[in-house]
Amino acid sequence: MSEVEGETLLVSNSQQDGPHLKWSAYAPKYDAICAYNPAYQENLERLKDYLRTWELSEDARIADLGAGTGNFICAMSDVLPHASYTHIDFDPGMNTVARSKYDQLKSIEVNVIQEYLQRVSIPDESFDLIVCVNVLYAVAPQGLFLSRARRWLKPEGRFFIIDFGRKVKIFDWGWYFLKSTIRKHSFGHFVRVLVDNYEFVRQNKNAQHDFEMGYFWEHSTEEFRELLTSTGFSVEELYTCYRGYCDLAICR
Repeated sequence: MSEVEGETLLVSNSQQDGPHLKWSAYAPKYDAICAYNPAYQENLERLKDYLRTWELSEDARIADLGAGTGNFICAMSDVLPHASYTHIDFDPGMNTVARSKYDQLKSIEVNVIQEYLQRVSIPDESFDLIVCVNVLYAVAPQGLFLSRARRWLKPEGRFFIIDFGRKVKIFDWGWYFLKSTIRKHSFGHFVRVLVDNYEFVRQNKNAQHDFEMGYFWEHSTEEFRELLTSTGFSVEELYTCYRGYCDLAICR
């Protein structure tokens, strides 16, 4: 348990791990698999499309909660290269990969904070935009975490959140990757990618087990909406994405 700003938050061995899923094992292969995942690339493009329509200043303050290997901050920097970015993630492996990307870009300002999301201390009304992608389902208790995130937003700030609320189906994803990879490459190429990134597959199996055991929050789109509104957010848009496994919400 951890006391943060007068709240009692659950902190397990990591902010996102389950008893079997280990994000540190994902880190070395995460980007290699994402490159072959059209659904992941679609989410990156969705966020960039929203940034082009929102009236954010060039020097906006933006946070990515559970930022992983930094892909969403890198994508946002294509649209807002002069914004100030805060990357928060507990995993040193993920953060190492992200820092190398930020160093290569050079032009963007990123503050990398290695800390559990349940423990990090952020002043109220710090950010114009908060991004949180596929993290909430594993950060308990979800309601208290969302309440804190809401306080970190400026009064007119936006919250872009995607959450993986359905059980992982290994065969479904395997067939999807097979089809998308063969479409651009070959079956042999798919086999090589699978062999080279077997640890990624193994951790997905662990995630499937953790969902089945109830360690992660499985939810419907409507349950997702109810939680967001109950913690004080106004939901402007809400729909499924990532092949129906995730819900995407734009909140104020």
